[in-house]
Amino acid sequence: MSAEPGQLYAIKPKPLVRAAQLTEDADWEAIAAWCGGRIRTFPTGGRELTLPNDNDDSGGWPAGQGDWIIRGITGRFFWRDAEAFGAYYAPHTQSPEETPMTPRREPALILGLIAAIVQMVSAFVLPLTADQQGVINAVAIAITGLVTAVLVHSDQLAPAILGVIQAALALGLAFGLHMTAGNQAVIMAFAAAIVAAFVRTQVTAHPAAVRGV
Repeated sequence: MSAEPGQLYAIKPKPLVRAAQLTEDADWEAIAAWCGGRIRTFPTGGRELTLPNDNDDSGGWPAGQGDWIIRGITGRFFWRDAEAFGAYYAPHTQSPEETPMTPRREPALILGLIAAIVQMVSAFVLPLTADQQGVINAVAIAITGLVTAVLVHSDQLAPAILGVIQAALALGLAFGLHMTAGNQAVIMAFAAAIVAAFVRTQVTAHPAAVRGV
């Protein structure tokens, strides 16, 4: 079979539009001022809003109660009834600037912040040795890895949990905890058994792995 002509293209993300619905409780005057429209009130109490001819992509038909006034990406206005609007548009609740900082999104930034806090505490509150600062940062790295593994439901959850436990032991030793190497090995072995039993109930094997592919 010969190769298909052309090349693959990704669909660009749709830009945002601003819209306001002409409900009974809406501020029709404010919406009319925004779009440059004209409100017409009927003796029966009904209302409609006509967009200006030079800024109307709706064909000149007036919008009524329940319809949506939309400012498109070119700056021109048009309206859609509630059913059509609901089929094509959804509320935009979060901008990229408002995206929360989480370990999954910004691990390096969070770890850098923790390292800076540790240095500030060491300099002005509680003097810490270089080894102690390093261990604290190692614990932060391990905890961040664990949180990331939990958020993405990763199959690396068990190593992440054991990494936190091992880092916590190192932290205790750095601050004066007395424990032999044998006791540390026993604790890690016990933790590994508990973690393995727990993670087995939380993590689902990938279908390809089940099929042996």
